[in-house]
Amino acid sequence: MDRIYSRRRIRIPKLNMFYSNNRKPSKMSILLILAVIATITFFMSINAINPIFTELSSMKARNLATEIINYETNRILAKHNYTNIVTTVGEGEDTTNVLVTDIVAVNRIANEIALAVEERLSSLRNETIEIPIGALTGNRYLSGMGPGVKVRVITRGNMRTQLMSEFEARGINQTIHRIYLNLAR
Repeated sequence: MDRIYSRRRIRIPKLNMFYSNNRKPSKMSILLILAVIATITFFMSINAINPIFTELSSMKARNLATEIINYETNRILAKHNYTNIVTTVGEGEDTTNVLVTDIVAVNRIANEIALAVEERLSSLRNETIEIPIGALTGNRYLSGMGPGVKVRVITRGNMRTQLMSEFEARGINQTIHRIYLNLAR
């Protein structure tokens, strides 16, 4: 009973490149290990920040695109009048009135809006968006703090337009007619 453990000891060979002659780690091996740890830490932090950064960048770019679309739409629609696009056809009070839409005028307006928005979005190649560093932490209390990280906006894709029309009943003998223009990239 003089031996408690009967298992043999596992001997791991020592790599001589990490040790100098006096069996202490060399400065080169310490620097190599620190460089590996710093590289792994850097890439892990980049991978943790990347989804937050991507979402914030796309959100800011969508807000900028929405502002451009609203501005250009209001500017172009201010030149046109609804009564020039949609007319009512009917003869008396007993007959039903029919709305007739000038589809050529509607398509011309839609095309003009799409071209103006596309032109403004294409001119954003040198536009930068600033995202505060505090927003990259994911903490809502720090989201507006710190200096801004500049992100350059790159536009891509084509503008797609889709015209839609809708009638909605409002009260007795009242109907709202809406013409929509969906813009998508």
